[in-house]
Amino acid sequence: MKEPKRLLEGGSPLERTILASARDDESPSNDLERRILAAMAAAPIAGAVSSPTLTRWLSTRTVIAGVAAIGVGALAVGGMLRRDPAPV
Repeated sequence: MKEPKRLLEGGSPLERTILASARDDESPSNDLERRILAAMAAAPIAGAVSSPTLTRWLSTRTVIAGVAAIGVGALAVGGMLRRDPAPV
């Protein structure tokens, strides 16, 4: 079985540069990790807080009016398509 090509010894200058740059990357320090986790824990969860404006917009009357508007629009488009058939 043939040994794999070792990029650090036999790779091109570009390959060696890329591998060397990866060695420079470090994982975050323990202090930074703690600060990130604390900030994530302190952030409010989306949707956990009730929004009065969302409740108002999703009232029954608003939903019925939206459905009625969509229905009227569909009837208008259907009537226009029926009145003006495409030439064959």
